[in-house]
Amino acid sequence: MMILKLHLLKTNLDKAGLYTSSFTDPVMALEEFKSHYINYDLVISDIRMPIMNGYELAQQVKKIKPAKVLLTSAYEHDYDKQNFGKGLLPSDIDGFIEKPISLNKSSTTVVDMLNHRFHVPI
Repeated sequence: MMILKLHLLKTNLDKAGLYTSSFTDPVMALEEFKSHYINYDLVISDIRMPIMNGYELAQQVKKIKPAKVLLTSAYEHDYDKQNFGKGLLPSDIDGFIEKPISLNKSSTTVVDMLNHRFHVPI
């Protein structure tokens, strides 16, 4: 079921005109990011994953490139300051979407987040 939801999210973001890659393994995702970081401006990750959680993935991503990081979780208590005691600063996380994720809301949030990266105040 998780793979189907990931596929739906990827398809929805692709339809919004974004280049996306998707992984169910955080280690494989990090390897892809290391190899092709120039192609990525945003990483979306679940907080609860095997081997490496979303906070740890965010730390590794930020060491490679200052890409934006959007975390997701069905548990609102996952996104709290106790996790920042492990060397991750609150500023390392650029956003949070609580599950279940609305496809419409997710694509709007991602596009808005990416557009703000290039926004120049007048």
